[in-house]
Amino acid sequence: MQRCLSASHSLSILSLALLYALIVTSAACSAEDPAQCVSSSDCPDGERCVDGACSALGDAGADSGGPGDGGSDAGPGDSGVPCVPVDCDDGNECTIDRCTAAGCENTNSDGACDDDVFCNGADSCADGSCSVHGGDPCGTLVCNEGTGACDGDCVTDIDCPDPVVGAWGVCGGFANVCSEDGSRSRETATFRCESSRCVGSTSTEMESCVRDTDGTVCDDGDICSRFDRCTGGVCEAELGCPPPCMCNPTTGACTNSGGGRCLEL
Repeated sequence: MQRCLSASHSLSILSLALLYALIVTSAACSAEDPAQCVSSSDCPDGERCVDGACSALGDAGADSGGPGDGGSDAGPGDSGVPCVPVDCDDGNECTIDRCTAAGCENTNSDGACDDDVFCNGADSCADGSCSVHGGDPCGTLVCNEGTGACDGDCVTDIDCPDPVVGAWGVCGGFANVCSEDGSRSRETATFRCESSRCVGSTSTEMESCVRDTDGTVCDDGDICSRFDRCTGGVCEAELGCPPPCMCNPTTGACTNSGGGRCLEL
């Protein structure tokens, strides 16, 4: 006997088939797509939310502030910069230390230094160490390392060695990370005849100096700014929350009042 399916029965079978196909497709997409997110707070540590997917940050620096402070890499909302200025000091007086977008930069200096040895003369830096010395400061007299004086007979100051002028030191004394105006110093050793001995004394001379800080990492104190860099001696932010997103002044997170996703920088 021939059986005919009603129109409503045919539609029910079609609906079931479409539902099955949707479930299969959804499962396949879930297996292929990365972890989904709305904000970076939904992602594991070391990742941020980009276009609805968690992706790894470019580095693993330590944060010195909060999200969006524009300082070092914190994770969600931060700039991803791999250093903070205080961490770049290598403790070497013969290097100039800077924190840049590429990380810590320690370049050799040729300024003055001090190796705590009197009898080798004024010291200066070379190849990152205090290794250049002016030589015996006592001339024809005998240098006494223990007393820091030149031993020998003298009647007046004219009988003592000429003044020894050291090299200028590294430019320093800056008001902040971005400041370009500083000062530097150098020492001059002079000798006077005292009790038939030439006794040395040191005086310090100061002068103003400048440096270039453009591109140095800084913090403008605004939790809503991103990628803070020094420009012309001032700390400025390169980016904020991309429109139409707005910054939450408490958390520093970018939010969209319309409900859409925000790319957290």
